[in-house]
Parts: sequence; C-alpha cells; structure tokens
Amino acid sequence: MKTGIAVGDIHYPYENKKAIKILFDIAKDVDPDYFIGIGDFLDMNMISVYSNNKPRRIENQTLHKDYEGFQKNILDPLENILKPDCKKVFIYGNHEDRINNYLDYYPTVRGVIEPENNLELSDWKIIPYRQHYKLGNTIFTHGIYHNQFHAKKHLDTYGCNIIYGHLHTHQVYTRQTPVDNDPITSMSLPCMCNLNPHYAKDLPNKWENGFLVFYKDGKYQYNNVISIKGKSQPKTYFNGVLYG
Repeated sequence: MKTGIAVGDIHYPYENKKAIKILFDIAKDVDPDYFIGIGDFLDMNMISVYSNNKPRRIENQTLHKDYEGFQKNILDPLENILKPDCKKVFIYGNHEDRINNYLDYYPTVRGVIEPENNLELSDWKIIPYRQHYKLGNTIFTHGIYHNQFHAKKHLDTYGCNIIYGHLHTHQVYTRQTPVDNDPITSMSLPCMCNLNPHYAKDLPNKWENGFLVFYKDGKYQYNNVISIKGKSQPKTYFNGVLYG
C-alpha cells in the first residue's frame, strides 16, 4: 500500500500558518509516498489584473519576496519532512498562471519570473495549468469550474475519478455505473489559505481549511479528507490524534 497527501490553494503569502503547521505535523506521521500540490500554492497578487491601478493593494509586494518566503516557509520544511523517494508533484493553478498572463504584456522577462526559475523545484514534477497528473484511475488537477454544483460539472467534463481544488470548499459527486463496476467520483478539496481574504475582508464565505490523505492499494484509492476547524485556533483529528 502507498500513501499520499494532496493539498492546494495555499495562496502564499496569505496562507493559514496554523493550518500549515497541522499539514506539516500530519505529513511527518504519514510519511507519504506521494505529495501532490493541486495549484494556487502562490497568490501572485501583485501581478493580478485585479490589482491594476490599485497601488495600495500591492504596496511593498514583489515576486522576489514571495518566492523567497514560499521557499523558506513552505518548500524547505516539506523537503525536510518528505522522504527522498517521495514523488512530489507541483500542479500550477490559475494564480501561478498569472505569470503567463503577465508575460503577454511583458515578454522580455520570460525565463526570469516563472516559479520554476525562482524556486527549488528540480525534484518536483511540474504540471502546467489546466493539465493533470494521473495516479492509477484518478487524476489530480487544479479545477476550472465555479458553478454551485462544481463537483458534478467536473465529473461530467472529465468522466473519471478526479480530485481538484480552486473553490476552497469540499464537495463530492459520485456517478452511478453499470452493475459490478466501481462508481466514479469527483471531489474538491478545501483550501489552506486565510479564510478572510484581503479582497473580501469580513464578508461571509463558505471556505474551509483542509487537505487530503489518501491510500493507494492496487487499483483502489481510499480518500481521507482532513477537515481543519476553528479560525482562531485551528485543529483536527487524524487517526485518533489531536493536531493543532
């Protein structure tokens, strides 16, 4: 049996630091064979079109500063936790894809500002935005749809077991199949970012923190969504142990 962790939507530097600590602690105990990032690890707010002509929103922000912080606070701790033969996958989300949008306007900095040229990702498999990583009979991707029933929409589109992020909420949809065939399931994962985002501060939302621990036994994958509760003091239980 192989074990794995899938996590997305950290949106560094707007991560939930206490939730990230829980992720690190559980990763130490799981000792995964796979670690799959499903996108939006970085927020890249300073090059967002939503920040155009709004200098206060990006005051003192730089890509270099975010890359340095993400390497130090996220990637380096993970490298110290994960075993050398752990398969590490870095799937780009729409926020990492902001780099491509930016390069449409400023192509002269191509090769300089991309994540792979600023982070230590040499032993990570990089998957471009809107593409996927396949493991057994399940694909992992960032996610593309925003509608209310997004799990069903993703399953209708991809037609296979799919795990994605993007919506910052946990939603599951399973399709019935002919007798004696296994059903197929679409599942979105919670996020690992601050639940009170700067662009919608103090407005109600349905975001939640969490990530996935999975177990792969032959063709079957068993999924255990880790739900982190509590905004001021996040915590969760895993295998009967309290974390946080």
